[in-house]
Amino acid sequence: MEIISPRRKETLAQYFLEFAYSNTNEAGFSFPSDEHGELLPGQDESLLKNYEKCKNGYPDIVPLGVKKFTNAWTEPAVGRCYCGKEVQLIDVFGGACQCECEQWYSINGQSLVPPEQWEEPIEVDY
Repeated sequence: MEIISPRRKETLAQYFLEFAYSNTNEAGFSFPSDEHGELLPGQDESLLKNYEKCKNGYPDIVPLGVKKFTNAWTEPAVGRCYCGKEVQLIDVFGGACQCECEQWYSINGQSLVPPEQWEEPIEVDY
């Protein structure tokens, strides 16, 4: 198998301008923004109305500032099977996956015999 795209780690940072009720400092409002607290374009009218209320000191609302949230995940490798089809190398069964042509591969792209021919039984916790 030829690896077309190696496994890679991806991250996405998102920012939110947050406001809270003064008596809790937790529950409140959160608005998608950039890292400077400027609202992202394309927000709907109801969100903009709530933002204006918060910004103008709606009773018992206090600003908390900009909060950053980061999501991270791993994109699986992609390989080209001997048949020519692309295969996402993900753990579908016991650390292996299958091409449409029924060829099995490890998540590292190594060719495998079908699971029914594996010597040891595989216990899968799915």
